[in-house]
Amino acid sequence: MKLKTALEFRYKKNLKVIGVFYLALAVITLVAYITKKLYPYSLDSTKIGDLFYYLTAIFSFFIGFLSFKDEQNFFVQNGVTREQCHQSFFGYLPITFGFALAERVFTYLLCLAVKLNYSHFLGARFIIENRAFNVDVIFEALALMCFLSFGYLISIIIRRVKPAYIIVAIIAIVVAMFADYSISDVKGFLPISAYVPKLIYFGSAYNEFVPLNFVISHVLTICILLSLSHLLSLGVSVNGKEKH
Repeated sequence: MKLKTALEFRYKKNLKVIGVFYLALAVITLVAYITKKLYPYSLDSTKIGDLFYYLTAIFSFFIGFLSFKDEQNFFVQNGVTREQCHQSFFGYLPITFGFALAERVFTYLLCLAVKLNYSHFLGARFIIENRAFNVDVIFEALALMCFLSFGYLISIIIRRVKPAYIIVAIIAIVVAMFADYSISDVKGFLPISAYVPKLIYFGSAYNEFVPLNFVISHVLTICILLSLSHLLSLGVSVNGKEKH
């Protein structure tokens, strides 16, 4: 019962924040539409087709980052164990499917508003044509799940270790994670070996796409991030006391 309560708390807590975020996306879409109508040549629509994915990735990281401190204090005060607290976060991860679905819908509307061909999640990164909408949602949800889990881990790290060099390392990792998947623009300038990690992790290189690679690598990444979060949180103090 406590685990169910913890899950309900997590889902309800961020409803207002999620609502504000998608309201902001709606406003951006409306502004883009009006701008395109009034000034047809002032908006470089080719550069905004994938805007909402990056905003949603940042938002997912932000939600994950805020999913530790407040919840820990609330759960401990209400008799929820640390184990149940983590289990409730694991149960919270499927929310990224909602994020991905909403982002795809808003991206479609944005592309429609600025008269741009719909920017597929996979197509924009791997130059793959004719991918189904539902496939886009599934693969994007896995990517967003990584951002959500990463934000959660970073929140725990910041509360456990505070040296400046840790923060610098975190910033470097975040920048790396937000780097675009596709490096096709520099193809020909890099040795073939540089594309091997991309093929293994993202399942894409040499204009080929291996979906299983993408799924396995992202699932493993999520598992590693969650495992590290669990291990590091065991010694994090809650209300000034060590809680194990």
